[in-house]
Amino acid sequence: MKLLDYLREHPLYGLLLFALLAIAAELLHWGESLVFVSSALGVIPLAQIIGEATEDLAVHTGPRWGGLINATLGTRRNSSLPSLPFTKGY
Repeated sequence: MKLLDYLREHPLYGLLLFALLAIAAELLHWGESLVFVSSALGVIPLAQIIGEATEDLAVHTGPRWGGLINATLGTRRNSSLPSLPFTKGY
């Protein structure tokens, strides 16, 4: 029940299941379209997790290091979704 309550509070984390589906689809050769779509949906919550982690690190490390961490990892987070089709050759 605790897991369901957590997913109700944070519904975006439910999309992490698509990351597992993407791995299974790739290993079992279920088709490139399914791998692509499930990978794209699985990356969305990972981008949110990276964003939250960089914000938490910025709070603990101070403005100078926090800004550097946020600039590097925040940029990576924002560029990971649009570059996804190019890594698969679409």
